[in-house]
Amino acid sequence: MLFKNYIWDFDGTLYDSYPHSEGIFQAYLAREKGIEAAMPLIDSLARQSWHHAFNYFGLTKDEAKRVFELEADMSVLPRVVPFPGAIELLRDVVRAGGRNYLYTHRDNLAIEYLRLEGILDLFDDFVTADMDFPSKPAPDAVLYLIEKHGLDPRKTVMIGDREIDAGAGMNAGAAGLLVTDNESLRAASQATITAVDLADIRRMLDIPEGER
Repeated sequence: MLFKNYIWDFDGTLYDSYPHSEGIFQAYLAREKGIEAAMPLIDSLARQSWHHAFNYFGLTKDEAKRVFELEADMSVLPRVVPFPGAIELLRDVVRAGGRNYLYTHRDNLAIEYLRLEGILDLFDDFVTADMDFPSKPAPDAVLYLIEKHGLDPRKTVMIGDREIDAGAGMNAGAAGLLVTDNESLRAASQATITAVDLADIRRMLDIPEGER
């Protein structure tokens, strides 16, 4: 494998959470704020960051907190589920002697989602919003994982679907990988590596496929 240590973003990287989250946010804006927002706009803003989306629509901190409370309702369809191939990829990293970590701006609900899928044991550690680190692309959370676990930055990569994810890894002296099917975003990216999807990540990082 190209790296030993894999620090994964959650939303839009390992889990297909945007349809669930954006649907709830769209409904909240219509019901509570009287704003009829088109889904492409919400999607564009949310994929930059939820903080960016909340600011765009003028939500207060309390309103943003309420959106996250509603978003935590796992019974609302569509459900938050891993992307096809995500679990197999995580397992193959471990099988090949690598280690997985999670770094997300989401709160500890991300850990609960992993628990529900039965894949919590595939991760060595987690950084969530509840730990109150500066937001990506600040390197603080990645440096925390590096220092806590004695990781070699040269053998460590931060993987995410936004430029700020890759930036957090690179700002910590590790590699950064941007995964997106948006060709223009890949072309403009400053990330160490870019990939189209999880299968492309496997190819680019030389993660061997285990027995199925």
